[in-house]
Amino acid sequence: MWMSVPSVSKPVRLSGKDSFMGTSFTNDDAMNMDKSDDYDSVIVASDEAGWDIVMTAKNESVPYPRIEARIDRNYLPLRQSFFVRSGKLSRKVEYSEVRTFDGRDRPSVMIITDLMSPGDSSKIVFESIKSDTISASRFTSASLSK
Repeated sequence: MWMSVPSVSKPVRLSGKDSFMGTSFTNDDAMNMDKSDDYDSVIVASDEAGWDIVMTAKNESVPYPRIEARIDRNYLPLRQSFFVRSGKLSRKVEYSEVRTFDGRDRPSVMIITDLMSPGDSSKIVFESIKSDTISASRFTSASLSK
């Protein structure tokens, strides 16, 4: 993950484990919604309302070795629980207020609670989301410094 800052001549590499803009979210929490490259997933329970999924890290480069998720029957996340290497529950994310963005239903609110820092939580509210096709070549560190 890279960030381009106009006052800095070169792009800055961001770790997925670092705080996202000073919030309780990590960069990975806020920016990496597709976990399929990093995690193996198994449905551990199913009912008329949705599925419980356990995701296990494929390697140690991700911030959490295990994530548990509740997904509704519309394939939207309801909540996620993030576990650190010791097995201790570290963070919880609740998703709510489903809205239609660019023709797709998505949660518009994410609230994360950092269980390692009692009383610490952050909320992200999506006002708009626009999908666009962008060439993958735009996301290299070389293209960000132009």
